[in-house]
Order: sequence, then structure tokens, then C-alpha cells
Amino acid sequence: MKKPAICLFILITFFYFQANAQSFFAISTGVSTDLSNPKPFYMIPVSVRWEPDKHSGFFIEAIKGICFPRLTKANAYTAISQLPEHVVLTEAINLNNISIGMGGTIVLYTNKKNNRFTLNLSTGICTEQFKIKYRNYDTANYEVLNPDVDTRFSGIYVSIGAIYNFHKRKQDMFIMLRVQSHSSASLPDHYSLSFYKTAPLQLTFGYKLFYNNK
Repeated sequence: MKKPAICLFILITFFYFQANAQSFFAISTGVSTDLSNPKPFYMIPVSVRWEPDKHSGFFIEAIKGICFPRLTKANAYTAISQLPEHVVLTEAINLNNISIGMGGTIVLYTNKKNNRFTLNLSTGICTEQFKIKYRNYDTANYEVLNPDVDTRFSGIYVSIGAIYNFHKRKQDMFIMLRVQSHSSASLPDHYSLSFYKTAPLQLTFGYKLFYNNK
């Protein structure tokens, strides 16, 4: 019941502002690091933000992280006397994440050229899926003690973004520094993992694509 209600709300909001405002999509990408893990995950964030009215302050956002595998070392052991007792493996942790939410914009400064400095505050749902692979792992003869396992987290996040908007003729560009909390998802209490939920710090550059000009 919740999903249809949310979709209906978004559709009503969309069509209402379509008839009454200047709307735009803001698309950006850049670089991102993780503030939550001692050995961080690195990502290329792709962000899409929809504002039904550039003066309303309300927006809906979606951020997808294109993540680089995090490589670490793992120890594997065997009880077979004819083989080396201990070998070192490479553990690759692959992260797939997406955040979807909504929020509001606070205008802090506007100059004569209509360049603006704003703050974006938002909250929503973040989903992260970690997939583990041990390279050159002889599973028949060796065993990794306390191995990491594939894990999926979904929970609520909050974020704040500082944005400087450049107004140039009919085109608006912007640079954004955004930090997002790790999600509220509960960690598995029965198993110890070498990684934690991420808290991305993102620096992106993008464009605003206006439509429905009034």
C-alpha cells in the first residue's frame, strides 16, 4: 500500500507543478570517497535531482554510485601437511548502491549575475549490496577463517549538500559538495564483517536542464 501511495503523491505533485512552474532536472557526476570505513570505498556518483519549481525549494533526488572494487588481503589455512599451511589471498569487495529521497533547498546567497550559493537537505532510503570474491581461492584444500559474506543493507539516510550555481545565459551549471550519512540499517549481529555501511562524501559538477518554461 505504501508504494502506490508514494507514486500517486509524486505524480500529483509532478502534474501540478508542470502546469504552474518552471521545472528542471539537475544532472551531475564527479568523485566520491567513503567516510565510514577505515579502508574506504571509492565511487563515481551519478546524481539526478528533479525540482518541480526552481523557486519552491522542494526536490526529489536519486544517486547511483559506480563503485571500484575494494581490494584487501585474506589469510587461508590448510591442515594438509603436503601443502603450505598458510596462503594469502586477495579479497575483492564489490559494492552496488543507490539512494532515493526528497528534500528542500535553502538559498544562502545570490549575486547580481544570479549566481547562487545554496544548501540542500534531504532524507530517503539507501540500499547497499556488498558482493565478496576471493581470487585464486583453492576451496577444496584451504579455508578462510571468518570470511566476509555477501550482504545487503537498506535503511534511512540524511544528507546535506553545499551547491554553488553558475548562471550563464540560458544554461545553469553547478558544483556540489555533498555528504550523506550511513543508513540506519542494522548490522548482522551473528557475524563479524571487515566492512561497514558507507557514508559517501561526494564532489560533483553538473548542469540544470530546464523545461516547461513560464
